[in-house]
Amino acid sequence: MKKFIFFIMVGLSINTIVFGSCLLIPTELNDRIDANQTIIEGQIIEKFSYWGIDDLNIYTANKVLVYKVFKGEVSSDEILVITEGGTIGDTRHEAYPNLSLQIGQVGILFINGIPDIKMCLDSPLPKEAQFYPTASSQAFVHYDVKSLTASDPFFEYESIEQSVKSVIVERTGNHPVVLNNFTLNKKDKTNTPSLRAVNATIDCIYPNSVSAGTGTIVAIEGSNFGSYNSNSKVEVRNANSGGTTFLELDPDYIIAWQDDLIEIEIPPKAGSGTLRVTSSSGSVESETSLRINFGRATLGSDRIPTFLVDDNGSGGYDFAISTNSASGGVNLLTSPGYQAILRAVDNVREYAGFNINITGNTTVNVKGDDGVNVIMFDNDSDPLGAPVGLMKSQFTKCGGVWEVTGMDLTFRRNNTGTPAVNWYFDAATNINGAIDFESVAIHELMHGAQLKHVIEPSAVMFYSYGYNVIRRDLSVCEDLAGAEWVMEESSNYNPLCDNLGTYQLPSEFVGFDSYDFDTCPSDIECGGMNAQTEDGYLDVKIFLEGFSVNGSNLSNAMYNSGLLSLEQPFSEAPYNYNGTESFDFYEDFPGTTVDWVLVQLRDPEDMNTVIAERAALLDYNGQLMDIDGIEGVFFPELGGRDFYIAVYHQSHLSVISSTPHTMGDFNNINIYDFTESETQAMGVQQLKDVDGNFCLISGDYDGNGIINSLDYNKWASENASVGKYLSWDGDGNGIINNIDYNLWTNNKSRVGHAQIQF
Repeated sequence: MKKFIFFIMVGLSINTIVFGSCLLIPTELNDRIDANQTIIEGQIIEKFSYWGIDDLNIYTANKVLVYKVFKGEVSSDEILVITEGGTIGDTRHEAYPNLSLQIGQVGILFINGIPDIKMCLDSPLPKEAQFYPTASSQAFVHYDVKSLTASDPFFEYESIEQSVKSVIVERTGNHPVVLNNFTLNKKDKTNTPSLRAVNATIDCIYPNSVSAGTGTIVAIEGSNFGSYNSNSKVEVRNANSGGTTFLELDPDYIIAWQDDLIEIEIPPKAGSGTLRVTSSSGSVESETSLRINFGRATLGSDRIPTFLVDDNGSGGYDFAISTNSASGGVNLLTSPGYQAILRAVDNVREYAGFNINITGNTTVNVKGDDGVNVIMFDNDSDPLGAPVGLMKSQFTKCGGVWEVTGMDLTFRRNNTGTPAVNWYFDAATNINGAIDFESVAIHELMHGAQLKHVIEPSAVMFYSYGYNVIRRDLSVCEDLAGAEWVMEESSNYNPLCDNLGTYQLPSEFVGFDSYDFDTCPSDIECGGMNAQTEDGYLDVKIFLEGFSVNGSNLSNAMYNSGLLSLEQPFSEAPYNYNGTESFDFYEDFPGTTVDWVLVQLRDPEDMNTVIAERAALLDYNGQLMDIDGIEGVFFPELGGRDFYIAVYHQSHLSVISSTPHTMGDFNNINIYDFTESETQAMGVQQLKDVDGNFCLISGDYDGNGIINSLDYNKWASENASVGKYLSWDGDGNGIINNIDYNLWTNNKSRVGHAQIQF
């Protein structure tokens, strides 16, 4: 059985991935600095919900105490930041994606002037003091004032001062205007409890294959957790960021806390990956992972599930297609996107049992609680900012239960926004350099079916969608298992709101009994996890000099451009590796893939002897992963043995570990991190310090372990190529130019370790 170890992301190259609910295009810090009119540092001190001017949408006004102004101007030291959605009485509106701010949070806000339609008239603060986060959830960089780090949905920053505030000051060229004093604790971070240097241990997680938002209880067995106090917390991976960040559990989700056992309920936004426990002795992160198969929506602190109802008299919901092209809008009915919408609706009706219909068209081109479930392109009067797709849902609370009473689905117009969205509308799968509209439509409709994101690459509800990626087939163990849960709950629920009937499955639905859910991952009991020890799992981290982006991650521009080879590229000289690692379709690549690498295990008694070798993939965070997208390279029957580790990349000098490393087994995977120190690689000057990470050295374009004129000859043979997968593409952007030459000339005469030269 393959161990489920999932990638943990710490950064992202902008043009690589379009992200989930929503589909936000990740935006680097510098680009957010440039794109937004106002940047402030502040703390959320109050929040309340209100109806917008059109009485169709509920918004939340977040009052912010401003500490510093880095860009733009504010009229007072208290402002309102308006976010989508909120609750008024028994009515609730949800928007995906959305910036959700909590009272007490401190951080950086990237904001712009408030559109009139969203303005809060219930506040004494004038329009000049009201702002809107067009970058959605990416508009807030949240401070962790204890560790002095920061994070947003897709990035983590090691230092608030150096990685965030100094970058803003340098980019804007302005010193911040101080409105209120706020001083971060400048204590020595070396005294902060380390994730490794703690007394607590996590021995087992059970069950380890679960669903989220369904009331599932997970036991964390270990030792030295101590007694529960105000500083105690449990964190799971955040599915909305693909695991980039941890999601701290509300105390209500912690069911029990003992010295050797913690029991937690899994919240809807949890994703697959490791979890972390913080106690009086510090923090400890699990070595094994929790697998979240699907997430089911709930609302409120009391975690009430949302129920589908019969809203249209036919057991489900009717949607209308907007034909309105006013304010720069697009008539969806006459656009190529219409047929893709019809295919997506047929898909979720037949296979997921989601009873929705397209019943006609409408001139409505606004999103809101108006009795019309509209599918539309955005328009100039209410454009989508960061998202390329937006699902807004309306709920009514009757008898203490939330019922879904309306939905609106909006897509960004083709070739609009920054960066501009480029849609692919056809039914065929010969997509090239675009975002598949049908895949996105299915994904968003499944949000309407009350499913959340997962970090399982085979699922339609996978949090990220890459350019050139097609995901139109609902996965059994994730999408359809989640649909079964929601549809059966809703079908057995008797609505309490007036004029609503019981939800019914559509007539063409194939039935959940047609799916083999028995093939889905099963649980592993505590105490039985050491049964399989013969297979080996190698966890390695490397950085590439040419591909490094600000020291935080690696560029995966080649994946984004559709250039990666479907087959492992090491079959020719000098590598002559005969492995069969490959993909049938480009969309099968994990969305965070940087490039192929070749991994060798060498005998600790004789480094010239290669015991095993495999082609693997390099994640943008530097982790090696198997071709299934799961962190760690699988070597059958080699668990528990010691090996020297050699890693080869087509445009960089290869490296070998300075010491033998123990191959992990099913229950214990040990990482070997080449990025930590120059001494991690055998030999002298085999790694180069680039922005704080020790990287493989670029310029070995023929792969023989020596950077010399032969590598220049490779570059010179085709030095103006665009859109090709070539070993002399030293920075991995699909363009051969002087940057690749400069990488070579800066490193010429460098020599790799003799033991691994060809």
